[in-house]
Amino acid sequence: MTSNLGEIEAGMGSVENEEKVDRLNNLSREINIRNPKKALALAEEAYALSKKRNYTWGIARSLLMMSYANRSLSNYDGCMINALDAMAIFRELGDQEGEMRALNLIGINYFYFSRYEQALEYFGESLRFAQEIQNEELQASTLNNIGEIYRELEKYSEALENYNKALVISEKINKIYNVAVIRMNIGHIYNSLGQNENALNGYEESLKISEKIGDHISKGEVLNTIGQVYEKLGQKEIALEYYLQSLNILRKYENKFYQVDVLLNLGSYYAKEGRYKEGLDFLQKALMMAEEATANKKIYTVHAYLAQYHEERGDLAQALYHYKIYRDMEKKVITDNLEEKLKILTIEYQVDKIQKESEINLLKNIELKQKNEDIESKAEQLEAINKELQKEILKRKELQEQLEQVNKELERMSFVDELTGIPNRRSFNNTLEKEWNRCLREGVPLSLIFVDVDYFKNFNDYFGHPMGDDCLRDVAKTLTNTLKRSSDFIGRHGGEEFAIILPNTDYAGSIVIAEQMREAIENLEINHPQSHAGRNITISMGVANVVPSKESSIYELIEAADRELYHAKNQGRNRVCGVEI
Repeated sequence: MTSNLGEIEAGMGSVENEEKVDRLNNLSREINIRNPKKALALAEEAYALSKKRNYTWGIARSLLMMSYANRSLSNYDGCMINALDAMAIFRELGDQEGEMRALNLIGINYFYFSRYEQALEYFGESLRFAQEIQNEELQASTLNNIGEIYRELEKYSEALENYNKALVISEKINKIYNVAVIRMNIGHIYNSLGQNENALNGYEESLKISEKIGDHISKGEVLNTIGQVYEKLGQKEIALEYYLQSLNILRKYENKFYQVDVLLNLGSYYAKEGRYKEGLDFLQKALMMAEEATANKKIYTVHAYLAQYHEERGDLAQALYHYKIYRDMEKKVITDNLEEKLKILTIEYQVDKIQKESEINLLKNIELKQKNEDIESKAEQLEAINKELQKEILKRKELQEQLEQVNKELERMSFVDELTGIPNRRSFNNTLEKEWNRCLREGVPLSLIFVDVDYFKNFNDYFGHPMGDDCLRDVAKTLTNTLKRSSDFIGRHGGEEFAIILPNTDYAGSIVIAEQMREAIENLEINHPQSHAGRNITISMGVANVVPSKESSIYELIEAADRELYHAKNQGRNRVCGVEI
């Protein structure tokens, strides 16, 4: 039927209006999984036509189909409004099946917003209706939904009980698509319990059915989950094969939402294998895909992966960048969810109020008074819940302020060398660029000194790394104490190398300071039996001085200082060599 959608739609032009409404809604329901946008458009067309013809049952069913489509599009606000409106009309018409389907959708919305008690209440009412009218398909669907709630609450035995009931019914009535979904859900339970063999059995059964009915999206999702189980079992090559199969299928059918999960698994997989470039490539693709799908929760999850990746690689700047985005987006998602909860409460109140107002003329005075009391009670409940939500938002803001303080401290730490406590190379790069530009504006000289601890590797090998670390700390402290001006800068350049920046200092002055530093280190008398420059720890220093101009560059200054350090080491070490550019 769906293979020639245009032909079917074209044939509707001559159909009577009410029949056309029914056909539009039937078509919307059938294509919803594959094309929810088109399904929504068809249901909206049916709704407009039903309103025009005052076709009440058509209005209710169109609202129900719009709710299904909005659910598939993750538009839970619209899904809830449509389901509530449909439920009210079906109830008025006495259509139990329609009311039951609407109740099930309302329960699903509560589930998405983690309001499990309310979700169970609606699912329970839907299940009661389904059992009364002996609708086994809806019984199975509702039991599966109840199982999902218990799985989220980590009540796995209750979840399995409901899944198995749903499975028995679905197999009995040959609802193959439902069987595939339930098998996958059962696999999730065993996966959570660490029962890998049972998990694989569930997933592989789901995979077989998905392949049989041509449900490619479910197939891609299941392949990815099977890959996760094999990776957990240590069977890496098999896991990788499943991940890649999943990615190829999801790419072919352009499902960006589930592609993100697969790309994250591949990024993590390659990073664990030490293939960092490939791992980073997959993580960056996951971020791009999540952004294209505007899936905020997935976007901040990818940023969390990238923060961890860069932190493990030692790139604190990139780690901090992704971590800040992750925290900001996580806060936004939490706030959005709170706002959605408040919207749903408001919608419920408004719909309930409308229903009560429509019954006014039919109620006796005593009944009217009771109904009004119910409305006032619900209004009070809504106000109380609203206050709680406001408190929760305020609490989130306080947590965000604390997070910002932590971020500031992390940013400060990213400019400090962990071992010596002095500025690190990143701080050196920033300071040198800033001082170069200032000296360029003021037309004053700038000196750069590179310092290298002589034969430090021999010291480390002889005494061990702990004493080597102590030595570097002593050297850093002594060099720092030699500098007298607040504008002078010292930082660790890497390993046993240090860098000193002396703004507004001429060549002669920088040579004097360098000699003072060299003598101060020598006077520490740190024993170094493996040195070829003396019995104690010594340093070699390269000095470069320049008056910055538009014709000169900062890189010339760095190269000159590095070259002079090389000369000092070549001439026997424990000495200062310098040049005036």
